[in-house]
Amino acid sequence: MLSGRRRRTHRVPVRNDAGRLVIDAKATQTAWLQHGIRVYGGSELLKSELQATVEPIADHRPVLPTAGEIAYSAQSFKTGKTTKPGGPSGDVLKVNIEALTDILLQDLFAAMAGETSHTACIPAEAKMPLMFWLWKQKGSANDRDQYRGLGIRHHLFQLFIGVFTNRLKAAQSQALSYWHYGYRRGLSRLHAMFSMRFVQWRLTNSKKSWGQILFDQRIFFDLVDRDLLAEDYVAVGLSDGDAAVLRATIDSTSYEYPCSQEGATSKYQRTVKGVPQGGKESAILSLFPMQRIMSRAKQLRREARAAQGLTHTSLEVLSLPSNDAPRFPLVHADLPADCESWDVEDAAYADDVATLVQDPDANIPLVASTFCQALLENKQEPNLDKSEILRRYNGAGSRQHQHNAVDIYRIQGHNQGIPVLEEVKYLGDHVTANGTMHAEIVYRVKQARGAYQQLQARIWKNRRLPHRLLHLFYVSLVQVHLVGAMEAYVFTAADAKQLEVAQNNLLWRMYKAWHDSRSLPIDKQHRPSTADLRQWLHVDTIQSKLRMLRVRWVVKLWKQGPLHIWKLINGIFNFEAEAPRTPWHSQWDLDLRIWRFKHGIDGEFGGEREGFCTDTLDRLIQGPSMSWHCNLYENTKCLCTPWAPPELERPIQCEQCAACFLDHRWLNFHKRRAHGSVDVECHPEDVLLVDLPVPKCPFCCVKMASRQSLLQHMRQRKVCGDNLIWMWQQKNAGHEDIPWPLTRPSGQALAASQRSLQANRWRSMQLSVLCRNLKLAAQQQLH
Repeated sequence: MLSGRRRRTHRVPVRNDAGRLVIDAKATQTAWLQHGIRVYGGSELLKSELQATVEPIADHRPVLPTAGEIAYSAQSFKTGKTTKPGGPSGDVLKVNIEALTDILLQDLFAAMAGETSHTACIPAEAKMPLMFWLWKQKGSANDRDQYRGLGIRHHLFQLFIGVFTNRLKAAQSQALSYWHYGYRRGLSRLHAMFSMRFVQWRLTNSKKSWGQILFDQRIFFDLVDRDLLAEDYVAVGLSDGDAAVLRATIDSTSYEYPCSQEGATSKYQRTVKGVPQGGKESAILSLFPMQRIMSRAKQLRREARAAQGLTHTSLEVLSLPSNDAPRFPLVHADLPADCESWDVEDAAYADDVATLVQDPDANIPLVASTFCQALLENKQEPNLDKSEILRRYNGAGSRQHQHNAVDIYRIQGHNQGIPVLEEVKYLGDHVTANGTMHAEIVYRVKQARGAYQQLQARIWKNRRLPHRLLHLFYVSLVQVHLVGAMEAYVFTAADAKQLEVAQNNLLWRMYKAWHDSRSLPIDKQHRPSTADLRQWLHVDTIQSKLRMLRVRWVVKLWKQGPLHIWKLINGIFNFEAEAPRTPWHSQWDLDLRIWRFKHGIDGEFGGEREGFCTDTLDRLIQGPSMSWHCNLYENTKCLCTPWAPPELERPIQCEQCAACFLDHRWLNFHKRRAHGSVDVECHPEDVLLVDLPVPKCPFCCVKMASRQSLLQHMRQRKVCGDNLIWMWQQKNAGHEDIPWPLTRPSGQALAASQRSLQANRWRSMQLSVLCRNLKLAAQQQLH
C-alpha cells in the first residue's frame, strides 16, 4: 500500500486539500524569463542563463497567490516562524516564497525599465520583507541549488545586467559605454529600491527612528551614487511626502530631524521630529554637509561650463582592444546631455585636471569660484562648542569611542587606511573654537594629508589604497595649485584668518617636500611668506611640480575608470598582491610586468617583497617606458633597492643605451657584445656562451638549441644551478679531488652545502658571480 504525499507530474498551479495555492517555482521562473526575453529583447547573457538553468517549456502567466498567503509569508519572514497551529506546512510556505521571489523579480525589472508592473496588486507591506530577504541571499556555489536551482543573487544580478544594459545600449548613443553606465546606474537604482522600501517597511513595523534604521542597516550609505537618489525617489515608487522627508534628512545639518508635513504619515511625524538620544544619528548628520557642498560645487561648475559653451565630457580615451570593450568601464566622449551618471560629474574633475596640466591658469577662476560660492551657500551650521560636537560624534557621556568611530568609518565606505583610534584622537585636536569643523571635514583632511605625505615619503609598501581615497587625493591635491580651493576640504569658510593660515601651511609643506625630494637646502629659520610661496608655485616649474604629485599619469588612467586606478595602486605599491592581469594599455602592461619580474615581486628568484626601487617607481608612475632601467643580461635584481649589498649601492649605466650593470667589467662586455666596441677589455659573461663546442648541461645532459638557452637553463632549473654553485664553492675551498664539471655531488653533500648557502634571494647573484670564472675552469677541462 502506497503512503505519503502524491507526486505531481504536471507543471500547472494547483491547490492542495486545504484550499491553499501551490505554485511550481520552476515553471514560474521559466515563464518570467521567457517573458523578459520577449519584452526586453534578446540578450546573449540572458539566453545563456536560460540554457544553463531553465528547461524550455510552454509559456504561461504565473498565478498570483492570495492576499492571505502573501500576508502570511511576510509575517513568517518577519517573525522567523515557518509553521503555526492550523497553518500550512513548511514545504508549502517554501513554494509560496519561490513564487513570490519570481514575482518580485518581475516587478523589479518592470520598475527599473520604467514600465507598469504586472504585479501591482501585491501590497507594499508584503514586498518589503521579501525584497530585503532577497537582497541578503548569497549566490555562492554552495547554495546555488537552493530553492530548486534558483541562485537568488546570482540570477538577480546576471539577468539584471543582461536585460538592463541591453535596453540601455539600444536607447543611448553608441559612444556611451553602456556596460559601465548601465551597471553603475542600475546598481544605484536597484539598491535604492531595496533600501528605501525596506526603510519604509521598517518604519511601519518598528519604533526606531529614521537615523537609527539608516545607521543600523547601513543601506543608504552603500549606494553607488548619492546624487542619483533625487530621481530614484520617484523611480522606486515612494510618495512625495516620503521623498521629502528623506531628502530633508539627508540635507540636514541641524541637531533635530526636519519633517515634511505634506504627505507624511503620523509614524514619520512621531519618530522624525524627536531629538535623538545619543550620538549615532547626529553623527550621521554631521557627515552630510560636505557632500552637499561638493554636489553644489559640481552643479555650479556645470552651469558655468554650459554658459560658456564648454563641455565637461571631452575626454580622450586610451585605446583598448575591441574585444575587451564590454568588460572595462570607460568614460567616453559625446555623452548624452541628460546623462546624470556619476561618471559625468567625475569627468568634470578629470577635465579640470587635464586642463590644469596643459594650462595651469585656465581653470583657476572657475573652480575656485564654484567652491567659494558653494561654501557661502552652506554657512548655516550653528556655532557649537567643542564638547557639543564631541558629544554628537561619540554620544553623550559614552565610552564607546572606538565603537562609534568604527561604525562611522565603515559607513563612509573606507574600511581601510586610517586607524580608528587615531581618527577619534585627531577629531578632538582639530575642533575649532567656534565649532564649525565637522567630522567629515576632518576626515577628508586626514585622508588628503595622509596620501600626500605617504606619496612624498614613498612608504606605500604593503598598503592598499581604495579608489575612493585616491579620488579624494586626486581631486584635492591637484586643486592645491588653485587659489585656495583646498579650503573646501579644510574649513567651512567661517574665518578668513584660518583660511590664510591653512593655505600658508599647505604651501610650506609643498615647498619643503619639493626641496627634500631633490636634496636642496632649505632655510627653515626664515620661512617664506605666502606671497613668496605663491610666486614659487606659479613659476615655470609648475609642470614638474605636477609630476611630483603624480597627477598626469593618474589622470591618464582615471579616464579608464576608478577600478583600474585601484588595480594600479594595488599592483605597484602592495607587494603581497600578484601582478595586475588587466591590460589597461599593452605597452604599460608589458612594462609593468617586466618591472615586477626584474624586481622579483612575482615570486621569481626567491620572491622578494621587501623594499622597492625608488628611481624605478618614479619613472614607472610618470610613464610606461621601463627600458632604461635594469636592462642587463645577468642581473635580475635592481641594485638600488634597500636590500642591495652595501658595496653595490648604485649601478653603472651604459652611455649609449642606459643599461645598468654590476661593475665596469660587465659594462665593457656589454659594449663589446651589444655595440660592437673593440677598444674595451672583454670580461667573459659565461663559458657556456663562448667556449663549449656543444651546448649541453653537464648535470642533466639535456641538449640545448643554443648557448644562450643553456645559460637560461642553468638559471631556471634550480637543481642544475645549485649543483653549479656547490661545485664552484667546493673548488674554491681547495677540494681538488672533485673533477670539474663532470662529477655530480651526492645528495647528502649537496644538502649540507645548501644549508650553508646565503638566502635564496642571492641565488641569481651567486650565479652571476660564478659565471665570471667559468672560462678558466672550462679551458682546464678541455685541455
